[in-house]
Amino acid sequence: MNRPTNKCIIQKYLDHYDYSSQSVRMRKSSLNYFFGKKSEKCLGYSRHVFDINTDILINYFEFLNKLKNISLTTKKGKWAIIKSFLNFCMEKYRDYNFIVIFPKTTIKWANNHKIADSNKDIILDLDEIKKILGFLRNNNFKQYIILKLLIETGSRLSELLSIQINDLNLEKRYVNCRGKTGEKIYYFSLELAKNLKQYYNERISMKNKKTNALFLNQNLNAYSNRSIQLIIDNTCEKCNITKNISPHTFRRTLNTLRKRIGCDNETAKMLLGHKLSDVNMASYTVFDYEDYIKLFDKYNPYIEI
Repeated sequence: MNRPTNKCIIQKYLDHYDYSSQSVRMRKSSLNYFFGKKSEKCLGYSRHVFDINTDILINYFEFLNKLKNISLTTKKGKWAIIKSFLNFCMEKYRDYNFIVIFPKTTIKWANNHKIADSNKDIILDLDEIKKILGFLRNNNFKQYIILKLLIETGSRLSELLSIQINDLNLEKRYVNCRGKTGEKIYYFSLELAKNLKQYYNERISMKNKKTNALFLNQNLNAYSNRSIQLIIDNTCEKCNITKNISPHTFRRTLNTLRKRIGCDNETAKMLLGHKLSDVNMASYTVFDYEDYIKLFDKYNPYIEI
């Protein structure tokens, strides 16, 4: 039986993720570290995919481990992609009896990695927020909704991805979600409520959906952390924003912009779902929906955009 070429096999693997151009680019770039022309950044593997064995994978792991120009997180990402690729090959090409055992006990990450760039002090300004939302509104409505919800609520990514279709209250403009600190309620603008209603109507009409998550990718599965980061990276690249932006950047930006327009510390904490340390506020002050929505509207720094 004639073997398919490496090029054909790799393309089949990339086609499996063609619902996301960002994912395809990321996987193609990662595989280049293994299959690319031999250099300081590429192992240079040139034999057939079906000839890959455990020893070759150990060599690749050691190659990645010694690289000093990328962070440990990036190295682990490259390692995860080659494992994903080979698992795909073992399932897709079963007729060729291709099996490879991934090394576990014989590999260990060293401590010589590049320190990952921190973005803890980075925030966006209103013009950059406007660029991001404007680009997505004109190019991908669903991604626009996702990022606008992140931007307006300042929710953590895990909280956003936890949102189920029944967690959305469009009439009262809030969403219920769950995260590392428990259950949270976040409020959003009237404009976003209108946008969400349009998306919601499309969402409930979807057939063959595999989850009750509010936001579904093209495979009708819930989004992953990585896929949201790829949306952010791609959008920032298109908008010529060179800052190191993560989903948490929107939370930090919202809190900073609220304070710039006069929002006091306790209100800012309440709107972001933080627990209050002040005994009087936490134990003896009762807020209801009307109080919260008025505070949200009063301290919405994005009202002009």
